This record gives sequence, structure tokens and C-alpha cells, in this order.
Amino acid sequence: PALQEDHGLSTLQQQVQGSRNVRNPRAFDFFFGGLNFQIEHHLVPTCPSTNLRRIQAITRPILLAESLPYPEEGFRSALASVTRHVFIVARRTRPPRD
Repeated sequence: PALQEDHGLSTLQQQVQGSRNVRNPRAFDFFFGGLNFQIEHHLVPTCPSTNLRRIQAITRPILLAESLPYPEEGFRSALASVTRHVFIVARRTRPPRD
């Protein structure tokens, strides 16, 4: 969601709210290039993508202990939601027909 200027969220809350992880087998990590660990990437942007899975073992329990969301979904669900979103945006930006 787009945040208003006076949203009142901490940097941590902003990063988590605007991110989502995709659960996938470790063998697929290479193909995602770290994009499947968006939360960790946004919290530790200088971390090499090859270490993001390890960082996840630290960030997930901390966020959940602080009652912060840890949004993640499976690959198929993520693919479906991204596809739906792209179609919605495309429909909104399509020029009107004559």
C-alpha cells in the first residue's frame, strides 16, 4: 500500500509492510536472485543474496516476537497475485477505446 506522508510507521514497520517473501525450495534461490527474500533484502540491503536465507532465520522470529507481520506466501500463490495485480494496473493505464 502507498503510505501517506504522516503515516507514523517506524522504518522497520515500513519495510515489512511493503515487502513479502516467497517460499520456495532452496534449489530455486539462484533463479530468484534474492527477490524471494524481500523482507530480509529491505532490512539488510547490503547482505549478499546468497546469505538471505540465513538472515531469514534471524529476522522472522524477531518480527513475530515484536508482533509485526511476516508476510510470505508460496510460489504459486505469489505468481497468481502478481499476475492479477499486473492485469489490474494494465487495465487502469489502458487508453480509452474510440
